[in-house]
This record gives sequence, C-alpha cells and structure tokens, in this order.
Amino acid sequence: MRRLYAEVALPPPLNRQLVYGLPSALERDVQPGSIVLVPVVQRLMSGVVTGFVDPPLPEAKPSPEDIRDVSQVLGSDSYLDRDLIEICRWMAGYYYAPLGSALSIALPPGLQLASKRLVRLSSKAALPRPSHSMDGQLLDLLGSHGPLKVTTLRRRLGTRGLEGALRRLVRHGHVELVPFFESPPVRRQVHVRLVDRGKAESALTQLRRRARR
Repeated sequence: MRRLYAEVALPPPLNRQLVYGLPSALERDVQPGSIVLVPVVQRLMSGVVTGFVDPPLPEAKPSPEDIRDVSQVLGSDSYLDRDLIEICRWMAGYYYAPLGSALSIALPPGLQLASKRLVRLSSKAALPRPSHSMDGQLLDLLGSHGPLKVTTLRRRLGTRGLEGALRRLVRHGHVELVPFFESPPVRRQVHVRLVDRGKAESALTQLRRRARR
C-alpha cells in the first residue's frame, strides 16, 4: 500500500515547512487547510497542511523510513482552502515572510495555530507508581484536581523537569496528552436606539445652545 506524505507549515517561532507521513487511519481526515499535530524533536506542535508531496526516493536523506507521521488531526474542518493557501504562499514569497506566519493571519478570527495541551490520567488499569519524584507529584496533582493544562502544571510544579516527566508518564501509560484549542472570548456589543426621536432632537438643540453660551 502506497504511503502518503503531507507538507505541514509550522507557526512561529519555528516557521518552517516539514514533510510528514500520513497514517492510513488519518488519510480521509487530512486535506489542504487541515490543522494537524506533528512531532518536532521532543515535543508536539500544530501546523497547517499545505498540500501533498511525492514520496522521497529510497536513497534520499532522510529516507522514507526516517520520516515521522502526523500524530493527530485537530478539528474536523479544513480551515483554509487551496486558493487561500496559494495566496498566503505568494504573500510569504513577496514579502520574504515565513509561510507559517502568513497562514496564521489567514485563519478565521479567534483561531490560533498554536494549540494547548491538556494532561489527564490514563484510563488504563492501575500501574505501579513511578519512582521519580516529579512524576509522583504530577500524578498526585492530577488525581486530586482532574485534567490540567500544561501551563497550569508549570505554575504549580515549576518548569524544571516537567517536560521530561510528561514524556516518561506518557511513554509508560500513566497519563495522556490531549491537544485542544481554546474558544475565543465572547465579544459583547452595546446597541443604542432612540425611544422618542422628538425628545432626542429637542435635548440635542438645548445642548448645542448651552455649548454656544
């Protein structure tokens, strides 16, 4: 079965286009304009699929076996169509700007390309308690408060050793990392309408007279 590959534009601060393989389970869900979660070194980042590419030749570097897969599709919609992606590609080339930055501007209002991460205890059967102290503190915090954002864990436990603890706990099946997008804040607008137009015009006339005096 032929493996499919997608080009993914990543947002600042990385601002690069990288190629990822598509697992067969995700092939129907991924299309140009989809926002996906992909591995970058030791972490996961969200990016926009800008198109599909030909598979690399066996002798190419990196080889097809070295190319990592898309981890997850975020949302069920394609947020940018092909024409808009091409406009962003032209704009990035014309202004010498990264493609990821141009795509971020073109996304619907309130939708940010950078996703947040929610940490929750795994639904698997009880596992042996890890020996590392940071791992234990993290499990205790999740056990007492339920799922928490990584940003919340940083505030409560500090940043030192946290990412390593998360990787260990995910690898051993203790916790799950769930990417999500926060809903944009609700914007309220105040609308004013005249109840009695005659009284309003009379009041406005009086105000003008007082201003002249």
